[in-house]
Amino acid sequence: MSHNITAIDLLIETGEEIYGKGRWKRPLADRLGVPSRTLARWLDGTLGFDFRHGVIADLREVIAEEDDTARDRIAALRCLDQQLGKRIGRSGDAGQQRI
Repeated sequence: MSHNITAIDLLIETGEEIYGKGRWKRPLADRLGVPSRTLARWLDGTLGFDFRHGVIADLREVIAEEDDTARDRIAALRCLDQQLGKRIGRSGDAGQQRI
């Protein structure tokens, strides 16, 4: 990430990270509670969007929610790995078990 990253850059990067390239616009707009057309206008520059925009707080909340979900998923996967390791008589990191 460059030091001159814009609010639009972060909006795009967040959408792509959560929903995937080419599929993020509508789901992110829905999650932010804005019409898809508004998001499209932010992206094409016909409607202003910067770090002072009210949606930035909502975007930060989306990021925090995704972070919590990812942490929960990692914890669940580690637990499953430990349970599986006990069942097959191995313990430790799953990555070390792979060939």
